[in-house]
Amino acid sequence: MQLEIISDTHGKHEFLTLKGADVLVHCGDFSHGGREEIISFLEWLSEQEHEHKILIAGNHDRWLGEMAEMEELKEDFRNFVFRSYGVIYLHDDSVLIDDINFYGSPYSVTFYSWSFMESEEELTKRYKNIPDNTQVLLTHTPVRNILDKTSKGEYVGSKALGHRVSELEHLQLHCCGHIHDSYGVMDVEGVTYVNASIENWYGKEKESIVVRL
Repeated sequence: MQLEIISDTHGKHEFLTLKGADVLVHCGDFSHGGREEIISFLEWLSEQEHEHKILIAGNHDRWLGEMAEMEELKEDFRNFVFRSYGVIYLHDDSVLIDDINFYGSPYSVTFYSWSFMESEEELTKRYKNIPDNTQVLLTHTPVRNILDKTSKGEYVGSKALGHRVSELEHLQLHCCGHIHDSYGVMDVEGVTYVNASIENWYGKEKESIVVRL
């Protein structure tokens, strides 16, 4: 199975040239928060030729954050995405594709007042729900000390996530975004880590990252 991974496109999706793969993964921050921008992204996503498209939200996707807080609408919204756009939207849950277990969560460590942000203590409780059989993990945040270094030299990934990842014996791939300065791929202790933050504040947008499982 080939996965094409993108993240943090921030409304610039129409300028992307995708390479093609079995599964297209987006790790959040596909907008600057507005409903119309999110719908535009979903329309674009539905037109891509990948057999499967998996999406999680990020801290800038405020409209989804508002929907997530309205418990009675959460499931209706998810079904709306499935029916209308052919997208698998993961919010602290899993999906099985071709015998590969995917799990997705939009949350990051608290930073100002963005959406989908919690303290490390809260994230520790949340990440306990990641199934032990997860093989591909999608989160908006990186883990601490892996592809999480900012332009100021600070490491800002989640310690709680790193701890849970270390417990996942079947994990093959962790995909994230959030920290634009740490775009890239690393292999650490048998797990491939991908930070696919596309938007480049300093020049040409970066490319999608393709990984084969």
